[in-house]
Amino acid sequence: MTATWKLYRWVWRLEWPLFLGLPPAGNLNRCRTYLPARTMWGALVAELSRTAPNQAQFPDYPKMGHELALSCRLTYLYPAEEANGRIHPWLPRFEDNRGLLWKRRGAEDLPDHRFRRRLLDSRMNTAVSPHSEAAEDGTLREQECINPWWRPSSPGEEPSPVFLVGYLFLKEGHFRQRLKEIQTLLVGGDTRYGLGRIQQEDFRPAQEVFECRVELGGDEPAIQGKRLLAHVAQEVLPEARGALELTAGWKRRGSGEGRQTSPVRGSLAWVPGSVAGKEHGWRIDSGKETCGYWVPLPEQD
Repeated sequence: MTATWKLYRWVWRLEWPLFLGLPPAGNLNRCRTYLPARTMWGALVAELSRTAPNQAQFPDYPKMGHELALSCRLTYLYPAEEANGRIHPWLPRFEDNRGLLWKRRGAEDLPDHRFRRRLLDSRMNTAVSPHSEAAEDGTLREQECINPWWRPSSPGEEPSPVFLVGYLFLKEGHFRQRLKEIQTLLVGGDTRYGLGRIQQEDFRPAQEVFECRVELGGDEPAIQGKRLLAHVAQEVLPEARGALELTAGWKRRGSGEGRQTSPVRGSLAWVPGSVAGKEHGWRIDSGKETCGYWVPLPEQD
């Protein structure tokens, strides 16, 4: 069957600290250690809408979001570092009796707490009262962020830049040139306060996704693998092993002054790094609330 999808590996360099929020723990605003596909999809929709050719009115974000969802499938992007002239991603995996580990080719496996120590930094912030111009009581927060530089793992080691590596499936003839031409993006939270700027470093054809086989000839691209490198709804894969997360969000309805924001009911999902009971074929969801989730394909007889 003739392939209808093309696969690309893209690499971004982190220029500013990056905040990808998790539910807070006390006064600590926690940060994810990977970039979800939904967050990247939103940044791409914003950039493509604002730079659309022959644009004479306000950017049409819903239209661009719909077109991108039809033509594009995104993987999650994982932090990476350069070693021996190549950029290698750190990928999560749960192992029995060891918990969550982060693995990179040519490097020692790192437990999650050590990996977060190398990757994350923190910032202090607080709200300021407009009346007294002093800090509001009870608003002091510490915010984790992905640092643009890896913290040295041994004395005397030089810091190295943090990259983000992911994969992009595109229908033939759709968006390739426009996505390749994007030089910088603002992603994640608090982008108005100097966070989340990334720069595209590489965009090239690929044959696999994080060393997993792919199928490009069907209506939807498929990935073959046992390790989950995206969220997977618990209800479709109850036998997986790893950790569960309650995912939720906010939905906007209406426009202009009539726009309202309401919470989206959460659901349990296996987090990246969880392991399925056996190898599966996966498709990548393109829904607004579950963009980038992996969905197991029906087993063939």
